[in-house]
Amino acid sequence: MSIDKMKNIIIFLLIILYFNIFASNVSFVWNDDDPQIAYYNIYYGTNSDSYDVVTSTTSNIKHITIKNLPAGINYYFATTAVGFNKLESGFSN
Repeated sequence: MSIDKMKNIIIFLLIILYFNIFASNVSFVWNDDDPQIAYYNIYYGTNSDSYDVVTSTTSNIKHITIKNLPAGINYYFATTAVGFNKLESGFSN
């Protein structure tokens, strides 16, 4: 599977998001059944050009909750898909 195809597959997963967090938890839910995806990386941080944190999830998990984020801080989120061949797509857009 090509990196470009992986990028298209994760269109429902996440797009780069900018918003002000008013609660300490952020949840994402997606629908993707591509058997070539091993897992997803969810990147986030307070700078859209450089993500501080990465969280991974297996391909069979269709949701994730990022907990304990300080309230009142702007966060940016992006995701990548990683195939079983260990190739990682570019950031979602």
